[in-house]
This record gives sequence, structure tokens and C-alpha cells, in this order.
Amino acid sequence: MEIVELNYQSSDKDKGRYIRAHTEIWNDPENHKYLSLTGQTFTDSMLEDWVYGLTKDSQMRYFTAIKMHQVVGIIVLNANVLNGYEICGLGIKPSFKRQGIGNQLLQKTMLDAKNSNYRAIQTLVYTDNLPMLVLTIKNGFQPYRIDVNQRYDGTNIVALKKQL
Repeated sequence: MEIVELNYQSSDKDKGRYIRAHTEIWNDPENHKYLSLTGQTFTDSMLEDWVYGLTKDSQMRYFTAIKMHQVVGIIVLNANVLNGYEICGLGIKPSFKRQGIGNQLLQKTMLDAKNSNYRAIQTLVYTDNLPMLVLTIKNGFQPYRIDVNQRYDGTNIVALKKQL
């Protein structure tokens, strides 16, 4: 498996492949409730705006896990001086779960944050997303806050942070 960054220099072919994979992964019923605050589905046009709007100075970062010539996992990041380095979402195609892909994406993210001189990385995880809670805690993230009734169905969110 290969971890590849999608950025402003990526080819249109790679951007299109990413957009298709992102909507497939994020809108999959097994993943969607963990990746959408509002319950609304993600559209190709929304993702096109995000991906084709990338510039050299973009705060958004995207890493993809490529296996068997297809995108099987994605991690979306926001890195900026004011708010720090944040994981905005991590999704894996259901048929590829429990193969260590999420852990590899998280490891790549932590290395990228450290190499970019960030001293911490943070994320928000719904309390019913046990696989993500286990993954982050196993990798040294510590909970520091719980926000109640955050998802459209009233589910709480745990804020976690890892010092690098």
C-alpha cells in the first residue's frame, strides 16, 4: 500500500479519482454518521470546489491510501498557524477496514505534522465511533473535552490531542 498526498500539483486524473473515492467513502452508510456533522451527503461539486481550489498555500491537506490501484482510505487535515494541525476526517472503504490502513494514514499524518513544525495534533471524534477512538488513543491522543449534542442526532464529540 502507498500513502500519497493530494495537492495543488496533483494531476486532474488524480483529483478526479480522489473526488470519486471521497464521496464513495464519506457517503457509505457504514461511515457517513461518523463523518458528517449535519447528516447531509457529500457531493462531487462540493469536493470539486475543495480539491480544485487547492493552492500552494492551502491549509487543507489530503492523504490517500492507494491499494490495488484504487483509493481505499482518505485522511483530511487542516493545518494553520492559528488553529494548529487538525484531523478533520478519516475514512476507509468498508471492504478494506481492519487492515491497518487507518493506522498508516494516522502515522503519516503525525509525521507530516512534526515535519511541518507543529507541536501537537488534534481531532474531534463522535463518542459512538469506537474504532476511531481506539485508534487515536492507541496512538497517544488524549481526550481533553467533551462537547454534548454535536451531531445531527445529538451524539457527543470527544476532543483529543497528541503532543508531538
